[in-house]
Amino acid sequence: MDKNKLSLEFHKLKGEYNKLGQNLVEALKIFLNDNDIPFLDIYYRVKKFDSFYQKLKKKKYHNPFEDTEDLCGLRIICYYTSDIEKINLIINDEFNVLEEQDKSDLLGLKEFAYRSKH
Repeated sequence: MDKNKLSLEFHKLKGEYNKLGQNLVEALKIFLNDNDIPFLDIYYRVKKFDSFYQKLKKKKYHNPFEDTEDLCGLRIICYYTSDIEKINLIINDEFNVLEEQDKSDLLGLKEFAYRSKH
């Protein structure tokens, strides 16, 4: 698929991914509040076309809109590391999780960075 066709298709779908992100944020706020888990913020982002296109070139996807797994991303910022596992359990109970990765496993012993589950 050429870049112009990809761009047209991407921008047609972008609104749907924005709706998805908004709905997920609202649902997660409800789930966390119902479980008395305090959080600072929950927000989403839709991948920008240039980033999407660079990823396609790098990964050589045959079905770009099916193969790209991060068109819409969500971040939950919580106050306590102990809440990460509680939030993870809620997500696994409420959604069909296909794969997950604990990014903190990638940190070196002397590195400091945010803890995250993907």
